Amino acid sequence: MSSGIVSSLVALLARAGDPHHRRSLVAAALAALFAAALAYYRHDAIGSGVRLPKSIKRAKGFLPIIGGLIPSIRNYNRALDYFLEAAASENFKTQCLPVPFAPPFIFFLDPAGVEFILKTEFDSFVKGNLFVSRMKQILGHGIFVSDGETWRVQRKTASHIFSTKKFREFFETVFASEMQELIARLRKSADGTTVVDMQDNFFRFTLDGFGQIGFGVELNTMQKDNVPFAAAFDRAQGVMDYRFFSPLWWLEELIVFPRWLQMRRDASTIRSFAADIVRERKAESAAVRDSRSDLLTLFMNVRDDNGVPLDDERLCDDVLNFIIAGRDTTAQALSWCIYYLNKEPRTMAKLVAEIDETLGEKLAPTYDQAKSMKYANAVFHEALRLSPSVPKDIKLAARDTVFPDGTMVPKGAAVVWSAYVMARNPNIWGSNAAEFVPERWLDGRLPSQFEYPVFNAGPRVCLGKALAELEGVYVLVSLLRQFEVRVVDLASVHYANSLTMPMRGGLKCTVRERRL
Repeated sequence: MSSGIVSSLVALLARAGDPHHRRSLVAAALAALFAAALAYYRHDAIGSGVRLPKSIKRAKGFLPIIGGLIPSIRNYNRALDYFLEAAASENFKTQCLPVPFAPPFIFFLDPAGVEFILKTEFDSFVKGNLFVSRMKQILGHGIFVSDGETWRVQRKTASHIFSTKKFREFFETVFASEMQELIARLRKSADGTTVVDMQDNFFRFTLDGFGQIGFGVELNTMQKDNVPFAAAFDRAQGVMDYRFFSPLWWLEELIVFPRWLQMRRDASTIRSFAADIVRERKAESAAVRDSRSDLLTLFMNVRDDNGVPLDDERLCDDVLNFIIAGRDTTAQALSWCIYYLNKEPRTMAKLVAEIDETLGEKLAPTYDQAKSMKYANAVFHEALRLSPSVPKDIKLAARDTVFPDGTMVPKGAAVVWSAYVMARNPNIWGSNAAEFVPERWLDGRLPSQFEYPVFNAGPRVCLGKALAELEGVYVLVSLLRQFEVRVVDLASVHYANSLTMPMRGGLKCTVRERRL
């Protein structure tokens, strides 16, 4: 507060009985408060609860008191590209974006920083209440929301289903049968002019497949016109994602009643879907349940220290958390594969040539062929690099921590990294980082999981990584073996805001059967 303002206040107080002077007093008091707030929040946002060192670069658009509120609102529908622009302006070095009434966000976009968060100081960064408060309504205390022993038990339990022996079994049974359903569905519209939503078709494929792999149920969404659960699940993920952007999301949802009501309805639809799966399993005879070895069975066999099994709510949590992993990520990766292949006809032709040469007269690859098709695997990984199914992630600092680059992160601050932004970092990927170049995966040097964190990394690396890679290549190869798939309007394809990276409005394509 300046001495001039103080002396003016003293003079005005002496004459406070005059209405004119009272108004002047109020104005001066407000000016003094603003000046004090401006001085105190010069480098931080009001209500953030954590003060960051001044040495950390504030991101593009930061203002005292309100922090990054304006660019966050203005760029919400293109948040990933705003983060990219801010990062590129500082050569991808660490910077922060405090926002009002929320933990300040510190962005680490270099492999060393990501490794520090996800491996070196794994226990220093947690999901915490930041995740629970925003996601519990849908995901409860599942593996993507939990920390500590709760997370470790879930991960250890789920790990038993992700083995090479299981993968071969899934490949030869589940993938093959669901691919037949997808082919039959596409043939109904394979005239080269009828528009189909390939993202929706991929979602149906992965949901039906994971229904069998994870829960031993036939969902048969390929044969249905509408899938209420899927629509509700997609909307709810968008809402949960928005909650990370809006510090007062809970107040917004109370004020905007239709949004609050829709989320309540979607939560009911989603949780009921999972509850039905659990209820049907528990209604089976003991002999039938004992003969199963799927993911749900594994969780139903978990006991706590007192020998008590998980209750139905916890089982629903597990079902829904693994549906995100088993449905969304692979389906979205396949959608982006089709998009990038259409953008690069040379790449499409090269992939189709490998498919035809490898398969001969067959219509689908064997397990060993899918593993060995170098270009198909390169295409899948390159699409995931540029459009990662989990494009951004965040954790809370559980204690004060100093990073390898010297950045001091105080307890309570949020650390953020983005595979989407890192994919476009020329310091990692070279001058053509922003281009779709599958050949970069064929030069013999594979990136570390901290350079390419699309499957997370460290102790929380995705359990289903190998299964997702196998499924993605199998579907891509089988599809392009039998069909020409053309995106109707490449310019209309954009990512949507969500926990994962779906395409806004789907992927509109035409399909035509190939002459083999």
